[in-house]
Amino acid sequence: MSLYTPDETNVLFTSEHEITEICQPMFGLLDLEYYSYGRFYDDGKCVLLSTNKNVFENHFKKEYKLTIPPNEDSLTQQKIYNLIMIDDELPEIIADEHNLFNHGVMMDLIKKHSHYYEMFCFVAKKNAIDPVNKFLNSLDKLDHFSEHFLNCAKGAIQTGHQNIIELPPSMKPLINGSSNVESIGHSIYYRGISIPLSKRQIECLSFLTMGKTTKEIANILQISIKTVEDHIKALKLKLNCNLRSALCYAGIQNNLTTLALELLRRYEVI
Repeated sequence: MSLYTPDETNVLFTSEHEITEICQPMFGLLDLEYYSYGRFYDDGKCVLLSTNKNVFENHFKKEYKLTIPPNEDSLTQQKIYNLIMIDDELPEIIADEHNLFNHGVMMDLIKKHSHYYEMFCFVAKKNAIDPVNKFLNSLDKLDHFSEHFLNCAKGAIQTGHQNIIELPPSMKPLINGSSNVESIGHSIYYRGISIPLSKRQIECLSFLTMGKTTKEIANILQISIKTVEDHIKALKLKLNCNLRSALCYAGIQNNLTTLALELLRRYEVI
């Protein structure tokens, strides 16, 4: 166990059964493998709860950063959904969870408050059927559940504050928009807000901006059409738009046609 792992009496390790009981309805609805809750303060202290203490034990053992908060521009939004795909460009922490704990596609719901933000993390099973659509069709349910969870887990959260976790420097989230862009992908500017995208999402958006079809993008990136479709759904969620034309407009605004040409050369298409 890492030097930085919280004491075994911490609520993170003693409330596993309670948290699992609270989450049972969502596990059945969305075919989930895992759920976690984190309340992260600006000074790096946090309260953590989850349905599997081994996941966080692994995080502390390897000193992963537990989360990267939304940047300053996106903090104007009090509620942010972040859909994380399982592809070949995974951050180490997510790849580790995928391999060790049967984790598949995940959806983070982030809620910003004056001195802290909360992250509700819903993780589908690795072999779940069509988890992307399940998540996207259940956004209201996720939001309602987050309020239900806060009410049911009030005692555990209060206990967590009594023995709050102070993260070591290596694990502290980077606060106030100081995140290293390479660690989270890229950002585009849309509707007055800077929106972080993964490497694959920025690639798909760049090719959409060039007028490439889903099939053509899949061929260029050597991934399945379904994976491209899922990335496009994630883009629509992050940019809060339903039409491909709106995605293309966002790409044009950010000069992604130039990036698309560079990517085509990189992938030896031209």
